[in-house]
Amino acid sequence: VPYVSTNDCVTSAIMRAMDVGVVGMAVDLRGRVPAATATDAGNYEDVILYRERDYETPSLIRESLTNMKRAAQPPTALPSATDWLRLPDHTIGLVTNWVTSYGDDLVLPGCKQRLHLPMFECKPELGMGSITQMGVIFAPRKGETGLLLFAAPGCASRGRGISGTPCCPCAPRSTATRTRQSTTCTCTWR
Repeated sequence: VPYVSTNDCVTSAIMRAMDVGVVGMAVDLRGRVPAATATDAGNYEDVILYRERDYETPSLIRESLTNMKRAAQPPTALPSATDWLRLPDHTIGLVTNWVTSYGDDLVLPGCKQRLHLPMFECKPELGMGSITQMGVIFAPRKGETGLLLFAAPGCASRGRGISGTPCCPCAPRSTATRTRQSTTCTCTWR
């Protein structure tokens, strides 16, 4: 691939840290498929599912976005129904980038936005299926990029995934909050 973005690097690192059988990445389809343009109203997205070999390097993430499919060679297969049952604790991860959803379009008279944080709870009963770990790349303030990592109950006690790794060692500022219910890690870059 001719280049990799910061998003490709961070996404690959998050996926490797999750240590789950399958990781999905939410993809904005605007500009990637003819029917979804920047002027269309609504939410046009899909999820690319990755196996471990598909996210080993940032260039594999970039290639998958270019071709809209996993890029490992030889190609990886999606899990069969039996494979899904054999995944560790039936878990999958999800990575999504919300940086472009930050804007100056929400202006309230007499108010100044100080911080924008994504909110998410990794609970199967909320309709998210088996997603137990999630990484959200976002813009906490104009000109900044942040990363929130969520882990569902039980991840920390198993010592698996993002709750078992240092919190964003490459970020200048990072904090981790671990409770009996979940792990949340917040990192920011300027």
